[in-house]
Amino acid sequence: MKKCNKCNVVKGLEEFYRNRALKDGRENSCKECRNSRRKRHSKICKYCGSSFETQNIRAVYCSNKCKPQSRRKRVGVSCFICGEIKEIPNSHKGMYKHFYCSNKCRDKGYGALYSGENSVHYNTIKDKCFYCKGYFERWESQILSAKRSYCSKECRAKDFRHRFSGGNNPNWNPDKSKLDREVNRNIEGYNEWRRGTFERDKYTCQCCGDNKGGNLVAHHIHNYSEHPEIRTCLSNSITLCSPCHKEFHDTYGYTSNNRRQLDDYLTKYRQQIS
Repeated sequence: MKKCNKCNVVKGLEEFYRNRALKDGRENSCKECRNSRRKRHSKICKYCGSSFETQNIRAVYCSNKCKPQSRRKRVGVSCFICGEIKEIPNSHKGMYKHFYCSNKCRDKGYGALYSGENSVHYNTIKDKCFYCKGYFERWESQILSAKRSYCSKECRAKDFRHRFSGGNNPNWNPDKSKLDREVNRNIEGYNEWRRGTFERDKYTCQCCGDNKGGNLVAHHIHNYSEHPEIRTCLSNSITLCSPCHKEFHDTYGYTSNNRRQLDDYLTKYRQQIS
């Protein structure tokens, strides 16, 4: 604590400016007294007309906001929709043809100015989908720039799968036998079967209810190797998580699997948790 030699009030040392020349390292007068003594000139702001006190005898503005370099020159423009006056920088006046006071007025203005023939989407034309043969609308530039037009991403993917599968695929390996492709489950329709299984079961393990994702398996009810005719049938699939799938095969093995085994496994699991 220290006593100010001007106001004679005892205050904390943080209320005094530092001064290494003095014994205690602090000024003898507090900050409040020193600041009030500095602002000994009364002035009137040249811009806003308010009175203020300052230590600079040549000061003419009360704050930085009133200084000319801080005041942007603004002009008033009327809203294109409601006519309300809005101030904008002078440099923006020549940049736009129409001005709006709010987003609501802007949306109304865009609707009035850029609808019908003035819309960028007005020049859409009809075209026929290369895959499903259905008709759709696209911008003329999009249709003319493409060799084949598709109505959706699904049709494009299906056509690509048909045209670039097998030997037409640049990654096709002719040295692989049909047996190798079946073992690696690189058969037609397998990816669609797997995706369809997850979508039908809502990406949820049908045993424990795990739906966090990242560990789901499309399980063949009748095992893959012994039933090639139903490998990609949705009726022969169920969604399981990795732990449940491993536990099932640890119990019943990887061959001669059937629906009875699956029903027994699901029943035992439900009895354990109940």
